Amino acid sequence: MKDQEVFGIIIKGDRIRFYRCTFSENYLRDIANDELPREGAEIFRYPPDNEEPFSISHPQQRETIVRILCAIREHLETVVTEIV
Repeated sequence: MKDQEVFGIIIKGDRIRFYRCTFSENYLRDIANDELPREGAEIFRYPPDNEEPFSISHPQQRETIVRILCAIREHLETVVTEIV
């Protein structure tokens, strides 16, 4: 068992916000042992809560959305390659 990274996206209408969370090995071990985690997991939001989500309708923001999705894909391909 090792640290695990999870990505998420929330889409509301034409608005998109990205999320990333890393669960530590200790956190996952506590869960596997049916215990309450002794440490928290920090969630990162992009854009952050104090900024408006990206809009699919806005051309520049749409380009940013695609770039973020490509970066996540490349990162995940690297992780999967390391596992195999």
